[in-house]
Amino acid sequence: MDSMEACGQAGALLATGTGGPPDPIKGYDLLERACRAEQWQACANVGVMARDGLAHDADRAAARDYFGMACDGGIASACNDLGIMWMQLSDRSGDERWRDPALLVFIASCDGGDGAGCSNAARQLREGRGVPTDLVRAHDLAVRGCEANSARACLLASDMRGAGEGVEGDAETARALRQKACDLGQSSACAGVDASARQD
Repeated sequence: MDSMEACGQAGALLATGTGGPPDPIKGYDLLERACRAEQWQACANVGVMARDGLAHDADRAAARDYFGMACDGGIASACNDLGIMWMQLSDRSGDERWRDPALLVFIASCDGGDGAGCSNAARQLREGRGVPTDLVRAHDLAVRGCEANSARACLLASDMRGAGEGVEGDAETARALRQKACDLGQSSACAGVDASARQD
């Protein structure tokens, strides 16, 4: 009946086998159809399938295109997925020109409320991976990611706060950030919290 939202939802159900037997090929086709009709979450979902080879052979170029459409449509997680793929492309090819667009979509992901995007942008700026190092901005992004419940962002913010990178050093705040990372499931952060508590 030409409801593209329904096509996207049906495609996701078929792709995952939710509520019945999985049919990834049919799910992929329905998600593609919905994506062409500007159902942006469908674009993100078919991007995952293309990247991971869940219906056909993996197609990284197609996955980047789908994630790009979804990101432009406001799907924050797709922006993060696209940034990761740009970084991987640079790592594989040695071509640094993909790192600038990666940072832009990581920041777009962060602005959309995706904590993982904040964490990835912060890490890239802290390490200067293909972009100028900016510790102040990296710390701010890590804190935003922590506020969005990214355990990795909390741990990164804790490390930077403890070392006084881009912000005044503050052991107590660093410990609170590390505790939050631990509470969110970052097991390596828990050992750090225990160690700092023993030092007191």
